[in-house]
Amino acid sequence: MPSILLVSPTGILGGAERILHSVASYHVKANWDVTFYVMSRGNQAGWSDLESSKNFKFIVCDAPSEKRSLLSFIVSIMKITREKKFDYVFSSHTHVNAVLSLLRKMGLIDVGFLIGRESTFIFDRFSGIKKIIFYLLYRFFYGQHDLLICQTERMKSSLVAALKFSPAKNVSVIPNPINIERIDNGISDENDKEVFAGVEKRIVACGRLVPIKGFDVLIESFAKIRSDGINASLFIIGDGPERNRLCQLSKNNFVDNHVFLLGYQENPARWLCGADMGVVSSEREGFPNVILEMMASRVKNIVSTPCTDGLSVLPEVSVSAEFSVSSLSETMKSVLTCDIDRSSNYRRYVVENRSVASFWSEITKKIDNE
Repeated sequence: MPSILLVSPTGILGGAERILHSVASYHVKANWDVTFYVMSRGNQAGWSDLESSKNFKFIVCDAPSEKRSLLSFIVSIMKITREKKFDYVFSSHTHVNAVLSLLRKMGLIDVGFLIGRESTFIFDRFSGIKKIIFYLLYRFFYGQHDLLICQTERMKSSLVAALKFSPAKNVSVIPNPINIERIDNGISDENDKEVFAGVEKRIVACGRLVPIKGFDVLIESFAKIRSDGINASLFIIGDGPERNRLCQLSKNNFVDNHVFLLGYQENPARWLCGADMGVVSSEREGFPNVILEMMASRVKNIVSTPCTDGLSVLPEVSVSAEFSVSSLSETMKSVLTCDIDRSSNYRRYVVENRSVASFWSEITKKIDNE
């Protein structure tokens, strides 16, 4: 039975964590021996489907943060990999990638293949001391991955250009997958009809409430299209430090009765299903995996800011000219007034092109070609 160890800083299912969850689910169903190590914050929602599987081992630590868990993590990983030599070890966060690479470099872990995935544009997103620290991680910790995955060509070129060296034996672009079965299981037939009653157009967004996600720009854009006569409501899935500010912004723009901050939702698909529009309003993204979730959930139309080059391969996604209120609102209004349903095309694209099976197949091809 092949074996794989996946490592995540937290069990909270953000974008990168959902990728890890999807890879774990795929291998559990393929009857692999799957171990998933969560470094901090204890048990979180969304893992019950895997925990019930006999070939899935879940190791969850209660440390308040991954930094506080670092020493115990190193000791645990050394112990786990001594007890079993995993065929693959897979992680998807820069600091976790760095530690695993360093442990391998020092001969403290012995694994078949070490695979890392880059989750964001590190050197575009951070500055100052954080940028220096990340550079040092790449310079002195990285180097032992058999494969380092970037989500888009721009992410790869940005990383290599900033470093001026290759951080792994093989740095390759493999587009993100989506766990379609999980999406389908999360869709509810009831779909909260009492909330949607009387709403002519339903707009949905999803993500952590942090500045880079641009939800302030989305709320102001939404207020503008309502002032232009479009009867719509905006549902934002997710939580984070910007919540109070976004609530106040909705009030300031007189749309607080039409903006619903739903908080964290274990099954965002039930809110996305059948929505008239899904919106990604980020300033920058490695690749917004929520777009694939929207496609799989049969959102009728998708609008995005030009937050990543990866959008160019997606069918019929409307991209605003720039990251601004005027540009995003103009694109949203144009799409809503056309009243076209693209959900079938979206669904077909993710089924044919973004399965976890095809994602893992690309990984094994890249490794075998080395």
